[in-house]
Amino acid sequence: MNGVRSPESGPDEVAALLVSQLRRHLGDAIESVIAHGSWIHGDFAPERSDLDLLVVLSADPDQGVVESVSPIVDHATSRYPCWHDRLEIGIVSAQGVADVLAGAPSVPVVRISPGEPLHLTQGDRHRLFDWEAARRGRALAGKEPIQVLPDIPPTVLRGLASEQLQQWPEWVDGVDAAGPDAYDFQAYAVLTALRAWALSAHGDQLSKRQAGLQGTPAFPAWSELTTWALGRWYVVGARSAPPQSTEEFMLLLAGAGSGP
Repeated sequence: MNGVRSPESGPDEVAALLVSQLRRHLGDAIESVIAHGSWIHGDFAPERSDLDLLVVLSADPDQGVVESVSPIVDHATSRYPCWHDRLEIGIVSAQGVADVLAGAPSVPVVRISPGEPLHLTQGDRHRLFDWEAARRGRALAGKEPIQVLPDIPPTVLRGLASEQLQQWPEWVDGVDAAGPDAYDFQAYAVLTALRAWALSAHGDQLSKRQAGLQGTPAFPAWSELTTWALGRWYVVGARSAPPQSTEEFMLLLAGAGSGP
């Protein structure tokens, strides 16, 4: 989730640089480098969207992977400054994904996302959202996604989406009074929570734009807010304040996992 920037380069350019450097430094440890997210699945906003990559390794990542990949990320964002704080990269082993799906509480992963540096952490069942999206993604190097990532049942994803809906009221607590600096986050929150609602209630896996368009007629009393969120997120220069309470809308969605 990011502020609007001028697109100095497309996602294909920075992805090509990252992939070439990852292959050079990680070599045969790489099973696949997969692009997913809005660039691949549609709805990419050049001034706004992140670049989503999943690197699947033959063994669990460790601190050595962080030390190898950090200079690669630094070089890419130095060469393409518009992608600073717009990279969403996950690194995990193929076995790690399978273990989490089978019930393991967590496995080692390396991650970088907007607002946080590349770091070694633990990936739990909520990472299954990203891994499922990657399974529907496009291999930029190595094996095809379906060769390295297991099929994740829709019932698992719907359950996780329902859990996420229950968390959104806490995540946006206090945001209504936060002022203009929080407007981008509020738009992101509205559209992302609507994605979780669509998946939880109907099994629909939608982009943020699709979720906003579906949510507007589904929650007509909140159409001003959902329409505002779409404009704020996708229209360059849209700077108006949210017309309705984001916090109250999240409370409504938290109770609407089975439909509006």
